[in-house]
Amino acid sequence: LDLARQILLGIATALDTARRHKVEVGIVKPTDILLDDYEQPHLSPRVRLTYLDSTKLRSAIRNKSIKFEELVYSAPELLDSANPSLQPREKTDQYSLGVLAYHLLTGNYPETLKVEGNQTADSKRDFVCELLAANSRDVFLNVETSIHERRPEVPARLNDAFMRMMSRDPERRYSTLRDALKAMCVAERATLIEVRDSYDRCMKACERHAFFEAFYKRFIEQDGVSKHFGDIDDKEDGWTKQYDMLERAIEASFDFARDAFVSDAFKDMFSAEETREPNALTQYARKHAERGISLKHYEGFTEALVQTVCGPKGFDPESRDPTRAKEIGRVWRDFMGPVITYFNNAKPS
Repeated sequence: LDLARQILLGIATALDTARRHKVEVGIVKPTDILLDDYEQPHLSPRVRLTYLDSTKLRSAIRNKSIKFEELVYSAPELLDSANPSLQPREKTDQYSLGVLAYHLLTGNYPETLKVEGNQTADSKRDFVCELLAANSRDVFLNVETSIHERRPEVPARLNDAFMRMMSRDPERRYSTLRDALKAMCVAERATLIEVRDSYDRCMKACERHAFFEAFYKRFIEQDGVSKHFGDIDDKEDGWTKQYDMLERAIEASFDFARDAFVSDAFKDMFSAEETREPNALTQYARKHAERGISLKHYEGFTEALVQTVCGPKGFDPESRDPTRAKEIGRVWRDFMGPVITYFNNAKPS
């Protein structure tokens, strides 16, 4: 169960990242997921894009050149030639992700299409294609048996999130893929997406480097910190390069946290001894170890970062509300805890 949840969260995050970077991804099925030596999920470079085009999809249905699995993973609005609907890709991605969750967690396809249970996959495909080609809407079914009914150990809130994503009616799904991912993470008591959203709001609220400049002004004011950065002023574009490095390090922290996303609570994801090497943060941790930065400085780093995000002059617009500012500060501290633990245990290269 933990491995299935890890895979689903990893794939959902990958799809969300692809969407934010305007990278098109096809229908994701189990055969499109690769696991590395540490059982971390990766999308196959051969994820099929063929059926993102509804014309090609319907042609494949008429010619019966589509696989039954691809029919199951395709959202009803993509298959329905009688009532074509141009839903946002985030809606159709959600549907495929919900089907993937059902398939991985129960070992069965959800009963979304009208077929006979004892038919072969090709026979099922031919039957469904004939109904679709005839513009019959009788082929579409609402899923009656939930994931939780088949696997009672699946948390009810996680079940509810996946079942909503798999709704036959696109309007009943989440508004965006990010909202669907948030629902998954709330069910898992995660803070990663909340922190990612807060950081994105900060970046949108200011010019590039303004956030990092404000952070360093706070950070180097702390006792004993400035000596570790004294040589930057002597270098050409020294601070600009330092800001760039911090920006990359924060992005790497998101990757680090996402890859460690296995247990129910983010703070319990891993211990320093169990952290795999190398990882997204290794190079930054080793550079800091070479500078001799101590745990005391890292504690100041977290507080400087929190204040830059949601302090009195914080960059996150939602921190204008005092109650919300406290919530944002809490999730950032929770997020930074494992990252700082890893940095503090790093050894020079």
